[in-house]
Amino acid sequence: MTVNIAVTPPVVDGAQLYSTNCASCHGSLANSSKQGSSTSNIQAAIDKDAGGMGYLNTLSSSEVQSIADALAVTPPPPADTDTIAPRINKFSLLKNSTSLTVPILSLIAYDNVGVTGYALTETPYAPTSGWTDTVPTSYTFSSAGKNTLYAWAMDEAGNVSNGRRARITIKTIGPAASEASDTKAPKVKGFGLPKNSTSLTVPILSLIAYDDVGVTGYAVTETSSAPTSGWTDTAPTSYTFSSEGKNTLYAWAMDEEGNVSKGRKASVQIILDDDGDEEELDDISKVESNEIVMLPAPDSQQIFTYDPIESTLRNSDLSIARPVSLSGVGDYISIKADIGRFAEPVDAYITLYSPSETSTEPVTIFTLEADGEFEFLSDEKEPWRKNVTNINEQAIDMHISTLLSGKYMLILEVTPVGRQDVYYHWITYFIVQ
Repeated sequence: MTVNIAVTPPVVDGAQLYSTNCASCHGSLANSSKQGSSTSNIQAAIDKDAGGMGYLNTLSSSEVQSIADALAVTPPPPADTDTIAPRINKFSLLKNSTSLTVPILSLIAYDNVGVTGYALTETPYAPTSGWTDTVPTSYTFSSAGKNTLYAWAMDEAGNVSNGRRARITIKTIGPAASEASDTKAPKVKGFGLPKNSTSLTVPILSLIAYDDVGVTGYAVTETSSAPTSGWTDTAPTSYTFSSEGKNTLYAWAMDEEGNVSKGRKASVQIILDDDGDEEELDDISKVESNEIVMLPAPDSQQIFTYDPIESTLRNSDLSIARPVSLSGVGDYISIKADIGRFAEPVDAYITLYSPSETSTEPVTIFTLEADGEFEFLSDEKEPWRKNVTNINEQAIDMHISTLLSGKYMLILEVTPVGRQDVYYHWITYFIVQ
């Protein structure tokens, strides 16, 4: 009778064989000077007695193969390998351009080790080429119209950030556009006076103008005809009327080519005492405060500024209202928004202009999100409160340790639902030492 017995060959441990026969000369397996050596190379060294290796001729071919296999194993990566991708903190473009080549207004990226590359794409997919080691200063689109651009950052380990987008509308393209003279007049987008005054000299609360090339002059007049003189290169901060009563003032803007905007008007009621002298303004706390009022939704652009206060103040006169308060509680700055009720639903935005961490950007802009956290302003801002008829709540508490030293500007903006062409703006500020 014949009996077949299957014999299982012993398992050959290449790492153990290397440790016993090779490590004394070539170092540990993980740090061996012979990493990657092939079976034929090892056998040839034994046959030639290279470095006295001849005594290893007792090793079988399978054992030599096992040593080569062990040397071919890739050691595990170091424990401190960087796997954290960078992030784009800020990326912005102009909203409009008359050229296909547009400037990059800001591109700020952060990485726990260091950012080594930047790229821009018109698609939302991480790029595999086109990286530069410095922040790009411009980008050339292929066509006019509404365009979207994505910014990316990479670190030394090859980790790539999520893309951050910005949008721009290009209206005019080609050499003819740059060679043609500028015929487009500026626009005065905001102009505000206090509703009432007891002084003939009235502060100009706001004068905001825009031009596709640049505003070079400002003027204010009591007539609706465009002025031919009295222009200044900075926006005026006050105006002195000649008499009391209801007075109307017109704001104008001019560009370098001499194009003049349409006048934008604002009115103020000036009341002097019986002797013609200016009355002292009552303390703001003596004005009817926190009254229950029903405010209309905005139908024009109105801007109001005031010094920081610790308690909000409601008033049907929007120029007297103080809807945003700032108070310090321990190490926190507490921001409250309380304007009251509106006759129809509105959207509310809270925007914070912060000192910048970089020398290239004068400020960093944040918007308050619906979840109560400030986020970097991207190309489009979302309402803090949407489709509401009452605004009265604690907005956010900010720890002072998270704030840079300097002056911060805070804006509460109220708009009709889904619109931003008309608004109420209340602007105040605070300073962190």
